[in-house]
Amino acid sequence: MLRGYLLLIGVSLLSCGVWLALRLLKQRKNALRATGRIVGAVSQTDQDQQTYFFARISFCQHDGTTVEFISRVGHAHPPTPGRTVAIMYDPQNPAGAAEAAFAAQWGFPLTICFLGAMSAAVALFSPLI
Repeated sequence: MLRGYLLLIGVSLLSCGVWLALRLLKQRKNALRATGRIVGAVSQTDQDQQTYFFARISFCQHDGTTVEFISRVGHAHPPTPGRTVAIMYDPQNPAGAAEAAFAAQWGFPLTICFLGAMSAAVALFSPLI
């Protein structure tokens, strides 16, 4: 019984991760690239009293309009204001821009795929279940 639940969870997570990765590939295909500049940071403290800093990034669209967004990737130390970062954005939704860094783009889909694969592997190959 437990084996079946673990397998269902694993296949579901793996499917979700693959769907997220395919969606990201489609977004990357249609995205425009620009150079952004870190203009500040937003801090967030979790329940364990750990503080994470998320960069506030400003960039200029190809039409000259300036857009500002908050990075989805947090760090233990505040980012350096003035530092430039590569970004990608959808011209239809520039406020949804993201850093073009690997972790910002692929971190979540790969984590979901990994968790799904591990759950499915335990369900299929563990002699203890």
